[in-house]
Amino acid sequence: MNNSANIKMIATGLIETAKDAAKGQLTTEIIREKVTQAFSLTGSEAGAFDIELLVAEFERDYHTYVGPALTLSTDEDGWQSWLGKAKTEIEWNFWNRYRTHLLRNENYPKPVVDSVDEITDETLNNLRDPREEGPWDRRGMVVGHVQSGKTTNYAGLICKAVDAGYKVVIVLTGFHNNLRTQTQIRLEEAFVGYDKFAHSESGKRVPVGVGEISSDPRLRVDTITDRSERGDFRRAVADNFGFNPGGRPLIFVIKKNASVLRNLVQYLEYVSADKDENGNPHISKIPLLLIDDEADQGSVDTAKMEMDPEGDPDPDHEPTTINRLIRQILFIFSESAYVGYTATPFANIFIHNEAESIKYGQDLFPRSFITTIPTPSNYIGPAKVFGLVDDDGESRQPGLMITRNIEDFAASDSIDEKAGWMPPKHDKNHKPLYRGKPQPPESLREAVLGFILGCAARALRGQESRHSSMLVHVTRFIDVQELVYKQVRELMLDIKDILNYGEEGSRDELHAELEKLWNEDFAPSTARIADVLCPSHDWSDVSAKLLPVAQSIEVKRINGSAGDVLDYSRNKKLGMNVIAIGGDKLSRGLTLEGLMVSYFTRPSRMYDTLMQMGRWFGYRDGFIDLCRLYAPQGLIKWFQHITDASEELRKEFEFMTEIGETPANYGQKVKSHPALMVTSQVKLRHSVELSLSYEGAISETISFSREGADVDSNFKACSALIEKINGYGKIARTPLHRPEQAEVSGKYLWSGVDPEDILNFLKSYTAPSTHVRKVNTALLAQYIERQLGGGDLTNWSVILAGKNPEAVSCTIGGVSTGLITRAVHPALSEPPNEAPKVYSIRRLVSPQDESWDLSERQYQRALGWRKDKSRALPSGPEIRAARAKDNALLMLYPLSHMEYVSPHGSAEPFIGFAISFPGNRNAKPIKYRINNVYKGQMDE
Repeated sequence: MNNSANIKMIATGLIETAKDAAKGQLTTEIIREKVTQAFSLTGSEAGAFDIELLVAEFERDYHTYVGPALTLSTDEDGWQSWLGKAKTEIEWNFWNRYRTHLLRNENYPKPVVDSVDEITDETLNNLRDPREEGPWDRRGMVVGHVQSGKTTNYAGLICKAVDAGYKVVIVLTGFHNNLRTQTQIRLEEAFVGYDKFAHSESGKRVPVGVGEISSDPRLRVDTITDRSERGDFRRAVADNFGFNPGGRPLIFVIKKNASVLRNLVQYLEYVSADKDENGNPHISKIPLLLIDDEADQGSVDTAKMEMDPEGDPDPDHEPTTINRLIRQILFIFSESAYVGYTATPFANIFIHNEAESIKYGQDLFPRSFITTIPTPSNYIGPAKVFGLVDDDGESRQPGLMITRNIEDFAASDSIDEKAGWMPPKHDKNHKPLYRGKPQPPESLREAVLGFILGCAARALRGQESRHSSMLVHVTRFIDVQELVYKQVRELMLDIKDILNYGEEGSRDELHAELEKLWNEDFAPSTARIADVLCPSHDWSDVSAKLLPVAQSIEVKRINGSAGDVLDYSRNKKLGMNVIAIGGDKLSRGLTLEGLMVSYFTRPSRMYDTLMQMGRWFGYRDGFIDLCRLYAPQGLIKWFQHITDASEELRKEFEFMTEIGETPANYGQKVKSHPALMVTSQVKLRHSVELSLSYEGAISETISFSREGADVDSNFKACSALIEKINGYGKIARTPLHRPEQAEVSGKYLWSGVDPEDILNFLKSYTAPSTHVRKVNTALLAQYIERQLGGGDLTNWSVILAGKNPEAVSCTIGGVSTGLITRAVHPALSEPPNEAPKVYSIRRLVSPQDESWDLSERQYQRALGWRKDKSRALPSGPEIRAARAKDNALLMLYPLSHMEYVSPHGSAEPFIGFAISFPGNRNAKPIKYRINNVYKGQMDE
């Protein structure tokens, strides 16, 4: 163990002891004291900077927070929670070794490792117990964030699954060899423990990663694939491999390539010992775990599917090749678990939930469970970079302000121009010229200089041996990438020559340019981003590092024809400083270690493609202030919209979890955009666009949970609202348009109610999960907030629509009223048995209650708009059309208990509500792309 590792180990022990004594309340002062003590105990000389670097590292470790994972699951396939009981029965050898690797070798903060432990437990528990007799299969999805550590998560899941008894692991990566190789290396370090073709002089395999921690023969793993360029699955290699089904754990890491997957299917069919009832090759009692990384890419069936007159999918449908082959692999194994991992689940939620083929089984819709991975507090994701839209739907919370708008890459700042150095629309024959010469634009030159400055600052912070990367992603065409590579390479060579050999004048000029960029951009950023531990530096110190840093920077092409590779693993000790120029290979999955500067102009109109191109998300401990994203303003705005849509989708998952829903029963929606697509059109075959607006509409509850806690909670929410607004003093016992009418017993009307009181009520109200689409309080609240931002729906009225309290009375918020009755609607009271969980009715609102808040003039207008003049009273649409656009009415109904639908364990009445929205042509709708489940629930 080297001296720095020894110091850290001793400091960790001292800090842990101090943490216990302080009851978990660690301060920076305590950490600094223990770090200084550790240096003293080892007899090491410590400068103030050395101490502060280690203090910052410990602060990160002990102050990093990770929230809980959220999971939706179903037991409809016979699944039962099993891991809690099995936890003490299983020897967690693979997992314990990997956990030690994360803490010791990868330097992960302990809270992050603890979070990986908890999340992988949750995911494993949602699979089937591998010791359970088959047949069985589970289909799930784990949703993370771009560059947030999904590989770390599924590596942990693999370790635990194998500990529990899964025998075969197949990991599907992206389309390209370099991504497959990167994943193979990561899994060799996390699970396998050795590089298949690396041997010592004595002929023994060289341990890597976890293999350096323990080479216990009980932890031996077989792998047919390896990290070489041709290391993907090949039958020639597999046929010479002593495959022993059910013996040592076996792992395949393969790319999503039709020929590779087809070979794997044929191989599995060849080694299968059994046949199913239809004579198909069959492997039983050898549980399979299939990890589908980037599950939204390649795996989704995009073939057109015929529907019968009832809307059910054609069972003879022939899916697209990769989707079919994945389903064939799962079909071969009697016991299988499929887990898709993605940061952009847009395409996956639009998979038809009922698609099933006679030959290939069910489609890959995550019917069994969906888990959202929380991100640690030190993760820099889209919300931190781009900020989030406020509740009003208009203003925006600021992000980290690391984005820099660029305009000189094209002929103008319009993203539709076809001229300039790198216009958004160009072909493979394009010649990038700036000011008539084959040179980078000024913005790209500034980005390269910024990267040099960032590398210099990292060296001053003791991160000289850490990888630092710059991304240049401006075109998908390899021929054009080659020209960009030459220009950036020439620029970098010129900078190196000037710093090293340049004449005094040219060297002074370059130093002045760098100094200006440092003082006007980087120094203020460090001061502004105050919530991260990033030390400031004097220009003289930065300047001294410029030459050695610039000399270390390599420019590489990362594409299908270039021989360059980003071999971070072989440069771990010294670190790499690299400018990576590429296109598709840099657009998904591939991790750019220590990415600091991104120069990005390539437009895409698809949410998932654009977000996946954002390689700049991830962990930037100690250098977030040095990070930069150079992009045109139009693209930045697109990223902001997609960030909002992604965060809303995650909130939908949270809402689904809170109401106890399952993936198969709860429809999902994604906010759409006029210029962008949620995903490719072929992946949206089973979706429709919904323009959500309550303009001139009424939304009313017709279903009520019978759970006592829900009934009590809704009664409490209603009472709190009435108690609050009853203090306004604006109360009426007759309709506003009929003040001379005799008071109606049990009914009360409040005017001038604050919209915030309405929103608080909606956010406190619990709708039954199985009927959530009838009234979705979250959507209602979002719509109201959006209209408030535009100056509408600012004036509310509330009516408590009870009846004479003489019969069955109750007191709600200090007001006495009588309970109304509504007949049970058996067809909606699911399940249809003697004890339904939900009490459902046909209609809640008494039609004329809607008109109580209308003035006499408004009421007369509604009467005049009657389409059927024989009616004495206006209808609901006529009433809503007559209401002022800033006024809406909330109607509250206390319902008495019916004979067989009384609440379980509650004496309180059911509380129903309805909202009558005014007609307003200027209302701002919210557009969504919805999946088949959501559509079905809307049609109920």
